[in-house]
Amino acid sequence: MGDISGGLAQARKALAIEQALSEAEPANAETRTKLLFFYDAIGEIEKKSSDYAAALVTDQKALTLLELWAGSDPDLMMFRRLPALENTNLARAHETAAVDRKSSIQKQQAHWRAAQERYQRSLTVWQDLHAKGRLSAEDEIAVAELAKAIAKCDLALSHR
Repeated sequence: MGDISGGLAQARKALAIEQALSEAEPANAETRTKLLFFYDAIGEIEKKSSDYAAALVTDQKALTLLELWAGSDPDLMMFRRLPALENTNLARAHETAAVDRKSSIQKQQAHWRAAQERYQRSLTVWQDLHAKGRLSAEDEIAVAELAKAIAKCDLALSHR
């Protein structure tokens, strides 16, 4: 666990640096990308250490930034796609927490519902991009995977 906590501390330090750079140059796409990279890395470390609550907070912070940036420049495709990807990350974090048998049935159900909602939000973004003719073949695969993930959540919620 020492490696994970050390990695988490380093990632948080790097995030703080990128946050300062992003605040100094808010329009710098490279800094934005690095900032999101560190949020993603921190969220993954938190998930691996079973700190699901922290991972959800971290992923939500990344999503909030993505939505802000996507709204500020709707033609910048990278920032249009990333909210869908980040919603999927949040959904996966909820799904991971939902299968944690140490949690109560109520908490598991709440996580399944949250996962379902996040997968649906992601799908909505992809559908919007599809309607605008802006999906790649890789994106089409992501849409198909989301339909499967939503069905998995539906199934889990129907069995409890």
